[in-house]
Amino acid sequence: MSTDKPTHEAYSPLPEGRNVLGSVISDTSISDLGRLIISAAHAQRRLTVAALALHGVTLGYRRPVFRSRLSAFDILTPDGAPVALAARWLYRGKRIRRVPGPDLTTSVLKLAASSGLPVFFFGNTSKTLDLMRQRLASELPDLCIAGACPSMFRQTNQAEQEELRNEIINSGARILFVGLGCPRQEVWMYENAYALEMPIITVGAAFDFIGGTIPRAPQWMRQIGLEWLFRILSEPKRLLIRYLSTGPYFILGCLKQVVVGPPNQAPLKPEEIHVEHFG
Repeated sequence: MSTDKPTHEAYSPLPEGRNVLGSVISDTSISDLGRLIISAAHAQRRLTVAALALHGVTLGYRRPVFRSRLSAFDILTPDGAPVALAARWLYRGKRIRRVPGPDLTTSVLKLAASSGLPVFFFGNTSKTLDLMRQRLASELPDLCIAGACPSMFRQTNQAEQEELRNEIINSGARILFVGLGCPRQEVWMYENAYALEMPIITVGAAFDFIGGTIPRAPQWMRQIGLEWLFRILSEPKRLLIRYLSTGPYFILGCLKQVVVGPPNQAPLKPEEIHVEHFG
């Protein structure tokens, strides 16, 4: 795959980024990024956006191959409060705002509805996608959903990947939302973005939140940066182990970055990155 980044003459420049453990976290806001995505969609230009929580940043820190994939994307937003806090702490005086994937998704869907831009959803289960459609049909009746495809929850072959890309292209979609969970969604975007001339956004648990299959933290917890705690309490078996296994690496990595600087961002050679074909 070609990892050349697209140019963006037709719309605003990309936001400035700050290196946090090797991932360049963009300094932007939900409203600014939403406008950038809509502008790219109107211009039918590729724009790769990944919402990264602590888990994703730590994976990039510990795995050079995943870090190299992340370096190929246009924008990495701080999905979780720990990432935004770490960025502000590492770059004192810089205001890095949290841009949660679910909130970004909702904002872009509203803008797409008012702009007449069709969208495509890829990931999660058929049940969740159906529940999403029902809710969006009620809350955003003007939104055009060009198509939706659930995850196969396995590695796919080249023919299956090509079939999905063609389905997305032929649907007429102008914005693609990918909800496979980290790191599968970022791997998929890295391997397939080259063929899709549209904004692509990896959104984590956004599909579940919109569909109502997973409860989201109340607004007051989100405002004070405790959504991560609510998520752990909601899914302790899955997320507690994740935080316990990645949290210490994240904290120690930030302390190390203060002393010796951030890890190298240089992308690896294509032959050093094996194809995974998540689907």
